Amino acid sequence: NKSFSVELALTDDQQALGLGERDSLAKNAGMLFVFKPARTSTFWMKDMRFNLDIVWIFEGKIVDISRNVPAPKSDTKPENMPTYSPKTEIDNVLEINAGQADGMKIGDRVEIVNSSQV
Repeated sequence: NKSFSVELALTDDQQALGLGERDSLAKNAGMLFVFKPARTSTFWMKDMRFNLDIVWIFEGKIVDISRNVPAPKSDTKPENMPTYSPKTEIDNVLEINAGQADGMKIGDRVEIVNSSQV
């Protein structure tokens, strides 16, 4: 029973930048990446300045969670950054502040409201 106000990342450019180059994210805020059609996807933390929880979603259910994904050190070269992927294909990814996925689990239902773009 958590609620987040999210920005949508719909285009390739929006998804490539994600939350990169920002200093912080408001509490109960996030970014929702929308993938049509569903796919397997790999994320990295390029240009991130704070830790995240990454919630991987398929057909309205959580299918995986990457918790407390660390922002890279400023001297980390892109080719040395770790990548993060779900165990299955996804159609949405929710990035939120680290720790805000506490209490969420695989199989939990996700409802996206007030958006005609998702």
